Amino acid sequence: MFHPSILLLLCTLPLAAASYTVRKGDTLYGIAQKSNISIDTLCRMNRIDVKHYTLKRGMRLAIPDAAKKTSPPKAVVSKPASVPAGSGLFLWPYRGSVVRGYGLSENVMNTGIDIRGNFGDPVMSARAGVVEYVGTMRGYGTVVILKHENDYNSIYAHLSESAVKKGDAVAGNAVIGKLGMSGFTDAPELHFKICVKGKPKNPLTILPKG
Repeated sequence: MFHPSILLLLCTLPLAAASYTVRKGDTLYGIAQKSNISIDTLCRMNRIDVKHYTLKRGMRLAIPDAAKKTSPPKAVVSKPASVPAGSGLFLWPYRGSVVRGYGLSENVMNTGIDIRGNFGDPVMSARAGVVEYVGTMRGYGTVVILKHENDYNSIYAHLSESAVKKGDAVAGNAVIGKLGMSGFTDAPELHFKICVKGKPKNPLTILPKG
């Protein structure tokens, strides 16, 4: 006989699965977004503990076969991607000093921006949305991920604590956590990232100027 918790796990897994080959720069969250599934489903299907897991190029991950078939074709250009620079579509989650911008620097690709500030300061939601993930991720410490309209997500990392839980609806400029030093950082800062359909976008192009 199966233990009830094992039976529950089996019942929550999709019946049919395809596979995804990990590429350079992939993250679990990005793969989940591209596959039209939640990060929880991806982790359950692959027995992944997000606290102690490292993606390696060439690894194969199981994903629902139906999700793979219905994922948007790469040739389709997302309408939100045409948002003009500095449009103010999102709000600043924290007003501090941007110490690392988006892009390649010293052979390291930063897919967000890093904002230095004071430990314990409130971190705000950059736009109204729903909390999709609250937890810890290797290297990023305590993380909050919000889902917004038009396939946008915003990610807030290195928090000292979160002030929301999964499923919460939050308004723009609402407190979602506090600035911290969790994960791989040597000073209090916020790693802030915006994705469109799972692909990172330079936050400075859609945050208010100044």
